[in-house]
Amino acid sequence: MFNKTKVISTTLIAALGFVLILFAVDYFQNKVKDLQSLAYTKDSKEIKKQLQNMIEEKQKATVAISIALAQSSLIKEFLHGGSYTKNIKNLHNLSAELRKNTFYKNVWLQIISPQGVSLARSWSDKHGDSLIKVREDIQELVKHPMQISGISVGKYTISFKSIACVRDKNHKLLGFIETITHFNSISKELQKQNYDSVLLVDKKYKKQLVNNLTNEFIDNYYVANFHTKNYALSLLRSLDLKNQTLNSNYLISKHYYFTTYPIHNINKQVIAYFILIKDIDNFDYEKRDDFITSVEMMLALSLIVMFLIIILLYTYSAGINKQKKYFHNIVDTASEIIIITDGDHALDANEAFFNFFDEYKTLQDFAKEIKCVCDLFIKENGYISKNMGKTTWYEFILAHPKDSHKAKIVYKNKTYIFTIHLKILEQTNTNIYTLALSDITQSELYKDRLEHISKTDMLTGIGNRYKFDEDIHRELFRAKRYKSALSLIMLDIDFFKQVNDTYGHDAGDNVLIALSKEVVSLLRYSDIFCRYGGEEFMIIMPEITLIESKISASRIKKHIEELHIKGVGKITISLGVTELKEDDNVISLLKRVDKALYVSKKEGRNRVSCL
Repeated sequence: MFNKTKVISTTLIAALGFVLILFAVDYFQNKVKDLQSLAYTKDSKEIKKQLQNMIEEKQKATVAISIALAQSSLIKEFLHGGSYTKNIKNLHNLSAELRKNTFYKNVWLQIISPQGVSLARSWSDKHGDSLIKVREDIQELVKHPMQISGISVGKYTISFKSIACVRDKNHKLLGFIETITHFNSISKELQKQNYDSVLLVDKKYKKQLVNNLTNEFIDNYYVANFHTKNYALSLLRSLDLKNQTLNSNYLISKHYYFTTYPIHNINKQVIAYFILIKDIDNFDYEKRDDFITSVEMMLALSLIVMFLIIILLYTYSAGINKQKKYFHNIVDTASEIIIITDGDHALDANEAFFNFFDEYKTLQDFAKEIKCVCDLFIKENGYISKNMGKTTWYEFILAHPKDSHKAKIVYKNKTYIFTIHLKILEQTNTNIYTLALSDITQSELYKDRLEHISKTDMLTGIGNRYKFDEDIHRELFRAKRYKSALSLIMLDIDFFKQVNDTYGHDAGDNVLIALSKEVVSLLRYSDIFCRYGGEEFMIIMPEITLIESKISASRIKKHIEELHIKGVGKITISLGVTELKEDDNVISLLKRVDKALYVSKKEGRNRVSCL
């Protein structure tokens, strides 16, 4: 009876175990599908956010270029008149320099008169035509001169446009400089993340695009970006664009993933669509923690039922290992560095980790020299370091989940910048975390370079008007907050117009360059020297009183008097000096220093006046 009961019990356990195995297999399969769907949905949200940031950065960059060019002596000289042939050559050279020194290989410039007449185009010899009748933005600009920017569709393509006002030293309007850039740099950035893109301009603009650049259309939608891959065009032609692709969150078709981001003009109207395409084999399927937790739960349930049946237990365990291996293979396809850590040690890592730290073959080899990847974090403002005050690096990140976190790592004498994403994988007495590091070194370097260009005077290499406006507001706020002194010096080259008229604009440029170099050598590291416009310069002197700044101004005047400039000889300068008062704001401070400079000029020039 006992043996019979034992056989029946064993049979029931075996049957139950078999049912659990079937359930587990079905569960795992459905879980994989769910994870894939979550990966697609999350990717669609994240890549659209990245694309939005790229577009905003490109728009800001276009604005920065137009603002910087508005301070250029070449542009001002063009608007003052002179030889068209010489001026248009300078414009072409300026456009070529922008293509050479930025990531933007498609930069076009147009100079416009105060009456809305196109004086020159870098992409065409056509000039002298009025833009008022063909462009509403120019109509509004002539009536109300201001900085404007946006995305629009013209006769050639869709592009970023930014127009800045060009003014002389007396703030009189000379005209406008328009900077036009393309979307191709964004397409190239997306390719680095395994996305091929197709930028489609809405079909309502087909008749308007009489001089389109690519001559490529899909269902009357104009393909705006260059070098679009043929397979991407073929895939889109096989789809119902309006009902399938353009209006869906994401779409899976023929082993490819599609997601669409609409492009809006300044009036919030959709004018184009950025379609991103990616092979689904290139996806990083996240939610690993949920998947492993589910696997472990199923394993625990199976162990309770199957502990008497070794063979079935072995079979079940083999199935679990296969699922874990499958998931690890998915993680290894990620381009990001992914590390499983307890905060102090690396417990596991994906293939991208060893591709970066290529001198180590195993985590054991890595741990012999580096205990934790956080030991490599460089301590610097704005970046995560091993210890953030009284908290650890991982406690700080978890305490600020909505902030963007970056780390700087020096490896093999080269500096890298990464974004950091940290999640709790397993919550116990000692938490286990998933750490993802994304390399953004190149984009950060480019961002710094672009910021430098937008704040630097192209002729002298010192700060421009844009940088001065930014710094004077910051220093005034700091001086008032800490109740410290702040002085401002404004200087102007005496009879500079005569230098240009007598020796030419090249000689005038040499004077500006030589003066800037000499003044920089006489200032403190903390002083801020900027070209304010034309032959006017500003010096911001933090923590310096009026008496001290007057001494500095007199020393500068004396050095400039003794300076010999090749091809010109001697020059002199007039200076105005003032100190921040308790009730001052930026406007009142600037008015007073300008008035002090005026006193120096009125009393005979080559002198220092204080107010």
